[in-house]
Amino acid sequence: MSSYEPPEESEEETSRDAGAQGKEVVDSREFSDVVGGMDRIDYLILAAVLGVPAGLLTVVLVLQFFPEFQDTAGELVRQLLGPI
Repeated sequence: MSSYEPPEESEEETSRDAGAQGKEVVDSREFSDVVGGMDRIDYLILAAVLGVPAGLLTVVLVLQFFPEFQDTAGELVRQLLGPI
């Protein structure tokens, strides 16, 4: 058996990250700064990037919760386009 006993840690040492030394890095950008710096093209790209997953999620949820939606949609189209 070893007679080594590790020194006890104080509360100050346990609250700090062992890998972080010196001053901590703080990100000073705020959400309003980021959004304020965007132009029209950035908004279009963001809308396209966010629109694709939203559309896919909508399709999955409709298929999951309303499996008979095709029959209902077909009936609605016949009702709307029938008189024409």
